[in-house]
Amino acid sequence: MSSVFLCHASEDKRFAEPVQLALASADCKVFYDQESLPPGGDYQARIREAIRQCDVFVFVASPDSITQGKFTLTELKFARQRWPSPVRNVLPVAIRGLKPNELPSYLQAATVLTPAGNPAAEVRDSVENMLKEQKTRKRERLTIMVIVILALLIAICITYLVVRNYTGDECDVPWRNQPISCKD
Repeated sequence: MSSVFLCHASEDKRFAEPVQLALASADCKVFYDQESLPPGGDYQARIREAIRQCDVFVFVASPDSITQGKFTLTELKFARQRWPSPVRNVLPVAIRGLKPNELPSYLQAATVLTPAGNPAAEVRDSVENMLKEQKTRKRERLTIMVIVILALLIAICITYLVVRNYTGDECDVPWRNQPISCKD
């Protein structure tokens, strides 16, 4: 199950709640407000860990969430520590008339979603697309790793066969101190 951290100011709860429900209905584990923070324990450590574990960080950008002193900016700092570049991992969502050029520069480095229709549906669609792209990139990296490992194994086998079947009387094997007979 994919994990999404939904960062929003408390003043934007009316916007964030339908987004959380839309993401949850898409089988995403959503870290959202009090529902994700049981009483007791270290509030900041739990949030930092949730950001460290999430696949996508959604930042609901409003005049309230980008106000100095808001904890949303601390959460954004944690996301920036995890992903120095927000591309493919951070989705800024500009609401309440906030323009993309008014966002912190870190968020401007990613494509900013400014919902034109149903915000929850548009955020869900964007998150699903980001998750698909992440899975595709992981598969591509895994495929490359498998190809490299197979190529190394083939090279090792070929080297072994060449040394083993050497037709001379003796051959030098680099890992031995003295020549060995290569004939059976």
